[in-house]
Amino acid sequence: MSLGFTDIKEIDSGYSGNVVHLRGVVKEFKEFSAGVKLLLEQEDYKISVVYFTKDTTGKRNMCADVVGEVQNKEGSLEVDASSVYLFIC
Repeated sequence: MSLGFTDIKEIDSGYSGNVVHLRGVVKEFKEFSAGVKLLLEQEDYKISVVYFTKDTTGKRNMCADVVGEVQNKEGSLEVDASSVYLFIC
């Protein structure tokens, strides 16, 4: 089964608990003790992505392909990623 792309602008609180497949440009890339936090942008719409990983290679302005579950964290939506693929766009 293939998971089609979801536009970031479509994601609202109704998506909470659903798995999405996103692609966009990394506007922020921050490492933390258990992984990385990204701010992913697509056509001026942004969403935070948290990815628990030991591989913290990446930087701003790279493109990212993300699959993960939408979570409502303290009133803000973010994606808890199960996979992140970073590439030069």
